[in-house]
Amino acid sequence: MENTPDNFDSTRSSTPIILGALGVVVVILVGVIGFLAYSMIKEKADEKEDEKETESNEEDNDSEEEDTSEEEKSTDDSEEEEEETTSDCDPTIPSGWVKRQNTTYNYTVAMPSNWWYRFFGSMQTMGMDPNEIPEASEYAGLVTMSAYTDTVANLVADSKSSLVGSSESTITVNCKTWTKVEGQNPSGIPFYADYKVVEVYTSHNGKTFCLKYMNDPGDFNTYKATYDKILESVDLN
Repeated sequence: MENTPDNFDSTRSSTPIILGALGVVVVILVGVIGFLAYSMIKEKADEKEDEKETESNEEDNDSEEEDTSEEEKSTDDSEEEEEETTSDCDPTIPSGWVKRQNTTYNYTVAMPSNWWYRFFGSMQTMGMDPNEIPEASEYAGLVTMSAYTDTVANLVADSKSSLVGSSESTITVNCKTWTKVEGQNPSGIPFYADYKVVEVYTSHNGKTFCLKYMNDPGDFNTYKATYDKILESVDLN
């Protein structure tokens, strides 16, 4: 077939169209490839960021768990110390006993609910007894709690010098140290001759406190255990 002028013009006119179409296809392919490459790079970057956040969260959780563990341990230790303090140092109040308070000298003491009590000397001494205590008498009760301004050493020395066969020892009650004096009243005194006596002394906030039990030798052991429980109930505020 001969290339007539008409055929020649037709071939020349279709060539730019084909080249243009190929160019568009190339551009589209390049765009698609670029988009896919960008997507893959972004996806990997996002995965790395997620991994970092996950590791950071795990570290935070581990840190919080450690903090919580330390707090729980601290709380447990505190509760154990509190329980030990409560069992060792707090006053012991037997069931059925009642507490009596001396607001002048800031202490509380417990006694059996059926016991009587009375204050003497502007509340300096509190008498306790299973029977009613006379208002005006030399008798202040089987058990007395007194407050003094003198020192423990001086009061203990005076007590020992006034008793027959006196002895001195140190005891600890509710984490409080007391000096204990035991002996017997002399035979020649006008009141309570030959009575057995036990006294304990301790100092607190500039005062000396004494809890005393005195009874006839034949009845001394009847209320000795009650006296010991009264001592365990003493709370010096």
